[in-house]
Amino acid sequence: MLLINGWAGYEALSVLTRDKSLTVEACGQNAIYLRTSRDDIIILLRKTLTPFSISVAENLDTLNKLISIKLSAEFDSSSIVFENGLILNIQGDPIVRPVEFTGNINEKKLRFVYNCYRTLTSDSEFPDFMQDAIETVRTASLTQVLSVCGKIVGLGRGYTPEGDDFVGGLFLGLRLLDIKVDPKPIVLRALERSRWPSWKFIEHSYHGCTYAPVYRLCMSLILRLDPIEHLLDALRVGSTTGFATVSGLLETLTAFHSSLSKRSLTSFSSSTGGDQATSTTSSP
Repeated sequence: MLLINGWAGYEALSVLTRDKSLTVEACGQNAIYLRTSRDDIIILLRKTLTPFSISVAENLDTLNKLISIKLSAEFDSSSIVFENGLILNIQGDPIVRPVEFTGNINEKKLRFVYNCYRTLTSDSEFPDFMQDAIETVRTASLTQVLSVCGKIVGLGRGYTPEGDDFVGGLFLGLRLLDIKVDPKPIVLRALERSRWPSWKFIEHSYHGCTYAPVYRLCMSLILRLDPIEHLLDALRVGSTTGFATVSGLLETLTAFHSSLSKRSLTSFSSSTGGDQATSTTSSP
């Protein structure tokens, strides 16, 4: 029996307590993905990256040698016990918190961050579908934007496809602006066209649950924090995840912020499911 210690993001403990049973879904050099009995995500990483991740520091290499795909495990209130006898003892780590603010974004800071993002990504070759999605966010109504979201899920490179990451960033941006939409039609589309855990990340993003660097970028737009450091950190997440997520986030914030957009956000009918999207903000 081998005992390893880990630090859990605040949401990891609640997911484990609720679901109990897990299966190893994927093993990689930088992460091990555990799938719960309700299709939720627990990620074993070197450091806490999301609210549903567990930091195991240098022990990740050891775990990769001992854990294999399809290995089952059970949570017993303080530990994940794998069927091969390995025990991961967990302590809580409340580093990451969900985004709760509703549109109190510093306009000048958002303009500055957006311009920096455009400069930093000017040499990046986004796939054609991403370019089209970005242009839709910049110019079209929310109805059309949501329709495009349903079309790009499952597309692109990466363990979590770029289309899914872009939609996750877009949902996070809408949450920050307190623009309410029904995510279910797009999540269901992702279930059909994409893969786990990518579609689950989309669902989490709608609730304000995201990668720690992206969360810190969001908070820097309303607090007295330098946003550029957090922008750079957010762009570095994964091989394609950071760029796609930040793109969805900042394009949405800039396009639909009441002070920066000429569009009315009072009532849009979502073409993905006929649901109404409403906002507490409005154009001047």
